[in-house]
Amino acid sequence: NANGIADAWELIYCAGDCSPVTDQTGDDDGLSWIEEYLLDYDPTVSNETFELDSITPVNSQDVTFGATTNTRNYTLEGNTNLPNGDDWQFIAVQAGSNGVTTVTDPSDDPARSYRIQVSVP
Repeated sequence: NANGIADAWELIYCAGDCSPVTDQTGDDDGLSWIEEYLLDYDPTVSNETFELDSITPVNSQDVTFGATTNTRNYTLEGNTNLPNGDDWQFIAVQAGSNGVTTVTDPSDDPARSYRIQVSVP
């Protein structure tokens, strides 16, 4: 139905008609149907969280984030000029691991901000 959510997933969780922008999933986690789908979460479980776990600087930055799944790709981007929000630079894309995933940023800039984008391969 062209809403960005796989029809097979919709049939399992919302009888084939998920509104991608509303949180009517019933688990009160604040995530919309599309967010639950993209993160590969079960929309009936409220304690799933995707979060940045740590950044470990040692001549580069190891960026570790959790609650990943092997059915999604995670793109790490960095920005050294956060007030200019559109200055994000691609660092790496990594397949998830069904748990914690670490991506190494070769930059040693201690003032670097990160964001992670989740996509369906």
